[in-house]
Amino acid sequence: MTDTDKVSITGSSRPGATGRCTRVATDETLTAIREIALDLFVECGFRAARMSEIGNRMELRPVELYAHVTSKEQLLWDIIREYTTNALARVEAIAVADLDSDDKLERLIEAHADLVTTYRREAIVAARDADALTSAHAQELLELRSRLKRCWDFALI
Repeated sequence: MTDTDKVSITGSSRPGATGRCTRVATDETLTAIREIALDLFVECGFRAARMSEIGNRMELRPVELYAHVTSKEQLLWDIIREYTTNALARVEAIAVADLDSDDKLERLIEAHADLVTTYRREAIVAARDADALTSAHAQELLELRSRLKRCWDFALI
């Protein structure tokens, strides 16, 4: 058993219980799944990536993998949403700061460069694979990106 696994044992005090172990979802396991999915999306693209490969790299059977995630697209959305909301938080803070336009522009550029270099893999996936999102997630991403654009516009006025 790895550090990312938690086990619960079905107790034998219950009538019909078998004493079998079952895997319980943990934040650490989900984080590890997302990291592997991100690596795979960067390596071969979202469309070519397979959930079976994510499961293999995690040493999880399909039923165990799907106990933690609902779909490959949900993994993609989680990665892109986290990256974009991180960018938005940085940009919003600069947009409302008490600075002149030149200083705001300089900070926005620095923040963007830092974000892209710190989260290089996420930036690649967000730029390349966002068109694979379902319509609902694509709409949410469009709204987040619109907020980002409004912050840049506000900061430069």
